[in-house]
Amino acid sequence: MEQITTLMIGTGGYGGMYLKELLYAPRAGQFQIVGAVDPYEMRRL
Repeated sequence: MEQITTLMIGTGGYGGMYLKELLYAPRAGQFQIVGAVDPYEMRRL
């Protein structure tokens, strides 16, 4: 099966939920995450 290349922008909030689906769902091996960006990472501190 060919992998789908994915770039995640905004990994917090809803983006985090999408990221979990891409990493841990039954078809997780179908996706290749090539990068992830969260422009508001400092808000979590």
